Amino acid sequence: MSDWIRALDAERLKLRRTLALALTVVAPLAIVALILAEVLDRGPLDGLFMDAGETPWEAFLRMTMNWWSLLMLPLFVTLEAALVANVEHSGDHWKQLFALPVSRGSLYAAKQTVVMALVLLSLVALVVLSVVAGAVVNVLYPDTPYGWSIPWGYALRLAGVVFLGSWLVAALHTWVSLRWRSFVVPSALGIVMTVAGVMVINSDVGPYYPWTLSAVALLGWVREGLLPMVPLVVSMAGGAAVALLGGWNIVRRDVL
Repeated sequence: MSDWIRALDAERLKLRRTLALALTVVAPLAIVALILAEVLDRGPLDGLFMDAGETPWEAFLRMTMNWWSLLMLPLFVTLEAALVANVEHSGDHWKQLFALPVSRGSLYAAKQTVVMALVLLSLVALVVLSVVAGAVVNVLYPDTPYGWSIPWGYALRLAGVVFLGSWLVAALHTWVSLRWRSFVVPSALGIVMTVAGVMVINSDVGPYYPWTLSAVALLGWVREGLLPMVPLVVSMAGGAAVALLGGWNIVRRDVL
C-alpha cells in the first residue's frame, strides 16, 4: 500500500500543468457549450426534448450526460490514458522507474488510479458546468420555469452511473496505452471503437460493449428508474479483471 501511495503521489506531481489535467475541464466545457447553444437556439424549453415527468433542470442535466457518455467519454478516456502513459514513453523513463525500490504492480496501479481519477474529475466538472449553463438560461430567460432549485442529487446519481460504466473502457485503454509506446495505437483503437459503439448501442451487443457501457447504463436508468445491472456489472467486474490482467502483463515484461 505504501508503494502505491508513493507512486500515486509521483503521478500527481507529473500531472500538474499538463494537457491531461486541463482536458478534465475543457472536454466537459465543449459538451456543455454545444448543449447550451442548442437550447438558446431552439428556446429554453423546446431545446430540451423533455421526457414525461421531467423538470427542465433534469432534462438539461440528462442531455449533457447523454452526449458525454455516448460520444465524448470514450474519446476522453482514450486521450487521457494515452497522455498519462506518454509521460513515461516520451522520455523513455520506464527503465528508471523499474529500477526504483517500488513494486512494478504499484506503478501500474497508480497509472490506473490516475486515469480513473481524471474520469471522475471530468464528471464533476460536467455537473458544475451544466449547472452554470442552466443558470445562464435562467438569467437570459427569467420567465422560464427552470428556477433555482437545482437537483444536485439527481445530477450526482447520473454522474455516478456514468462513472461506474466507465471502468472497463478505462482499464482497457490504460493497458493498451502502457503496453504500446506509439500514441497512434491507443488513439486509433479508441476512435474506431467509439464510432462502432454508435452503431451497436441499440443492439443486443450494447450492454456488453466496453465503449457503450456508460451510455447504455445511463439510458436504462433514466428510462426505467432502476440501475441497469448488466452493463454496470460488466463494466465493474470487467474493469477489475482487465486491470489485474494488464498489471500482470506489464509487470512481467522486461522493458516497455
